[in-house]
Amino acid sequence: MDRLLTPAEYADLRAALPEWVAEDHAVSDIHTRFVPPSLLLGGTNPRYAKAYLYAADRFRPLLCLHLCRDFDEPVLLVAREGGQPFGESFWFTPEGRRRCPVAAEA
Repeated sequence: MDRLLTPAEYADLRAALPEWVAEDHAVSDIHTRFVPPSLLLGGTNPRYAKAYLYAADRFRPLLCLHLCRDFDEPVLLVAREGGQPFGESFWFTPEGRRRCPVAAEA
C-alpha cells in the first residue's frame, strides 16, 4: 500500500460512492473528487485499464474503482466494496451497465 486513508477520508469515499456512480466519470473526476488511492493497479499509462484501491485499516473493507481504457481518458465502470457477497458488492456507472447487461437487469 502506498498510503492508508484516514477514517474521515474513508468515510467520505464510502458515503459518496453509491450516489456518485449514478453518473459516468473520467479518471480526472476521481482525482478531483477523492483523495489519492492506497494502491494503483495497472500503472500510470492512460491507455491501460486500471483499478484504484482504497484502504483505511484491516477492519474496513477495501473500496475499489475499476476503470476502462477505451476512451481518450479512462472512465469509471464500477465501484466495489469488499466484504460483501460478490454479486451484491458492485455499484455500476451508466457506462458500466452498458457494458455488462446482467448488471442492468439487477
